[in-house]
Amino acid sequence: MALGRAGEEAALALLQEKGMRLLARNWRPKGAARGLELDLVGEAGGYVLFVEVKTRRLRAAAQGREEPPFGPQDNFTQRKRANFVRAAHYFLSDFDLWRKPCRFDLVCVTFFPQGPPKLEHYVHVIESGTFVGGGDAAWQPW
Repeated sequence: MALGRAGEEAALALLQEKGMRLLARNWRPKGAARGLELDLVGEAGGYVLFVEVKTRRLRAAAQGREEPPFGPQDNFTQRKRANFVRAAHYFLSDFDLWRKPCRFDLVCVTFFPQGPPKLEHYVHVIESGTFVGGGDAAWQPW
């Protein structure tokens, strides 16, 4: 739990440096969809940003070895992406933001035994039409 929270803190700091204004953190819809969650929701450049944060810690034994890349597909399965988009639908409905363009981003945070964490920000990781079959543009999640 503490690791995930630290990753979200690091991701939030990065995104705020890039100009994002935080709208919600660890947001969950009410009712039947309460099992869904959005790590970070913000606004920047006219977009509503839905951000998934994936965090890992490298062990001291891994130092000096080539680590496999920690990219947008690691632990971000098709099902998790679909739930991410579903949660975004509820957020847009609850706050009447359907007319705003949306973007789905991923921030991967790697903590090392020593030194600062490595942050990788992936923009537009989801084209929502892939999941919900509709919309006139990629940013329209309906």
